[in-house]
Amino acid sequence: MRVWFLIVLLSLSPLLLAEPTVIQMGDGQVDGLLIRAYQQVWRQCSFKEGEWVDGGTFTETAIEVKDGQRLLRVEQGTERPDGTRSYTIVHFDRSTLSPLLMETRVHDSNDKEVGSTNYVLTADGYVGQLVRGKDTQDVAGSAVTSDQFLGSNFGLVLATLNPEEDFPLELPASMIRFDAGYRVIASVAGRETLDMPHGPVQSWMIDVEWHHLELGDIYPGGPDASGGRYWIVPNPPAGVPYVPRYKTDTYAVEFIPGTCPKTD
Repeated sequence: MRVWFLIVLLSLSPLLLAEPTVIQMGDGQVDGLLIRAYQQVWRQCSFKEGEWVDGGTFTETAIEVKDGQRLLRVEQGTERPDGTRSYTIVHFDRSTLSPLLMETRVHDSNDKEVGSTNYVLTADGYVGQLVRGKDTQDVAGSAVTSDQFLGSNFGLVLATLNPEEDFPLELPASMIRFDAGYRVIASVAGRETLDMPHGPVQSWMIDVEWHHLELGDIYPGGPDASGGRYWIVPNPPAGVPYVPRYKTDTYAVEFIPGTCPKTD
């Protein structure tokens, strides 16, 4: 029995110890042309004081734009239970999903704009402005570049890849609100059938481990860890999003009920 177990373990060891394939922006492994136009609405929630608390709705729209070059324009809108709203527009290079421009506007419950940000990203870094009320601040940095996949849309990047062949992967990413760059290790955790309004849909579960480049901190992958898990449908049927769910230990956004509390 011990000999048989050792043989099985040795036969699996190349899979268990497989080095991730490194992806760089524009190397052709990520094909943004696979992403079709869509508009979907998710619910989001956060874990506070021992329970999941409603975080309102999250709407995302993707539109192909032809403006001298092929772009993918992704619009995001968040409406929270207290009535505050935020609107974000990101322009990506259509084929590589490289982020080029990012704008965000925040409105209070009376729909008055109370703040905004805008950034222009290049391979060397970013420049932009932060506006809070009457105060305007110019900002710039090198931790976030157009050579990193945008963390807030990282699920779309994963949706262009083949979970049966490509993973595990190592990809560059950024979180512009934290002014931080990351090295992300993405691995397949399995498959799950999701009960969608249109019927059952097979999704891939992708765990993502985030390595902070400046601080050295590591955020482990998995739905109960800070790195999180994506549920991915690479070629979704009509009405089904590429990313039906994303969950960490403190935040979840989902197309179908699961973690977040039900609302009217």
